[in-house]
Amino acid sequence: MTGRRTDGEFVELQPVSWDRQRTPDRFSGDGLLGRESDAVANAITAEAEGADIIDIGGQSTRPGHVPVSEDEEYRRVIPVVREIVRHVSIPISIDTSSAKVAEAAIDAGATMINDVRGLMADPELAPVVARAGVPVVVMHDKGADEQGDLITSIVRELSRRLDYAVEAGMNWQI
Repeated sequence: MTGRRTDGEFVELQPVSWDRQRTPDRFSGDGLLGRESDAVANAITAEAEGADIIDIGGQSTRPGHVPVSEDEEYRRVIPVVREIVRHVSIPISIDTSSAKVAEAAIDAGATMINDVRGLMADPELAPVVARAGVPVVVMHDKGADEQGDLITSIVRELSRRLDYAVEAGMNWQI
């Protein structure tokens, strides 16, 4: 796969993460609400092209999205996780803020959680991750603080979330 640097020169790129959302409003236009076999074929291709991890989600987080129920998110992603783990050898990450979806995805073979809400949306998610012992990506989803200092706000919020994760029983590693 090639890409163009800012100076216009083409260079070889190494994909790191293959991110697919099974939502109709995927910001990149590649929502995979179709057949599970399409998602599996895409995952096989991603691995062949050098992806190091596959991240699967069923809940849109783009601005203006309409949240779907936990049951709908489960329906969108769990069968796909089950199928993809049978066909690829790279780790599968589940992009969710739901304890129910995370636990089912881990049971289906996902080996990592990617939570855009940073463990704050579902109080049961942190204990699920801690019990499973899988890595979790904890993100920041807040804006600048009252003084307009975005960096301080990010550091403060991520520190709070890290403390919460450790209190829930997760091991902290960078």
